[in-house]
Amino acid sequence: MTQKRLTSRRWGPDSPRVDSAETITGPQRHGVVDGVVIDLRHSDIDANEWEPRPWWHLPSDSAGSARLSFPSDGNLGIPPLADAVELRTGDRVSAVGTSSEDVGPRFLHAHDRSARLLDLVVTRADGSTAPSPHKLRLFGTTELRNSPPHEAFDRMALRATALVDVDRLSDYDLPHFAARKKGLADEATYFLRAAEGSYRNLAKALAELDTEEDRNRPYEYWGPEWWRDDLVQLLNQAALGGYLLARSETDELERSIVDRDRNLEEGRGKLKDYDGRRIRAREIWAKHPKYTINKVGQLIAQELGKEKSSVIASLWPEVPPTSPSYVKAVEKVRAGQT
Repeated sequence: MTQKRLTSRRWGPDSPRVDSAETITGPQRHGVVDGVVIDLRHSDIDANEWEPRPWWHLPSDSAGSARLSFPSDGNLGIPPLADAVELRTGDRVSAVGTSSEDVGPRFLHAHDRSARLLDLVVTRADGSTAPSPHKLRLFGTTELRNSPPHEAFDRMALRATALVDVDRLSDYDLPHFAARKKGLADEATYFLRAAEGSYRNLAKALAELDTEEDRNRPYEYWGPEWWRDDLVQLLNQAALGGYLLARSETDELERSIVDRDRNLEEGRGKLKDYDGRRIRAREIWAKHPKYTINKVGQLIAQELGKEKSSVIASLWPEVPPTSPSYVKAVEKVRAGQT
């Protein structure tokens, strides 16, 4: 086998510098590239869970690049970027802080709903330091390796497990009758877990066909369409789980709308009742200007079937100067007791 010739001017998949950079990307998280020491280790970041996209290329996408310009970039014909941090041999790049940012809905796996950011500082060979204006973004390993991250069933499973607070569908062991008592989210989780189990059973049966000994067994027992019942069950369970999941989310929204409308209606009713008391009080005082508030309140309470004390509390601003209760009413109004 002819060995490929590697030169320091290459920046391809077999370049030693790429090998060094990829080592730093992995769990090791430190090494040397172009004479620059890179240390991306940080106690807040699990290197097995979070990793950067190719970060050593200046032309890489802005979401993943740390904008670091290495000493030999000019020799490689890589166009310089105005906002890049120019590194020199003997420099050191270190991670000094972390933060996170949301990049997806909350029901997704942490790898898919967020990214981790590393704050970098450059220490020059002379000992001086300068913070890098660009953060290095780290992405969840599953998001990087399996993107796009989820198919429809996976998304439903993640939403359901988030609603019932379990990590995986297999962690959910509530019996069916109990799920119904707890609500639609648990019911949806039950059927999605059942669909996942049906899929495993079907996959196992299909795998058995790879052996000559078992190849004809399903046909002998159930006929040429032996797989149909299992597949239909799988599809029905998944569809029903998705339907119940959607219902659980829309029902919560519908309940909040109903509660809001009921509260508004009750508020309008109370306001209408409150205003009606005052209007009725003004009518009574117009005919009987010397009535006390106690007398007027008693009459209105009898008419409305309300407690006299609650009626009186709403009438103080309506007391006319002719009433013996006027001085007390003025004091209450000034004190803001009405």
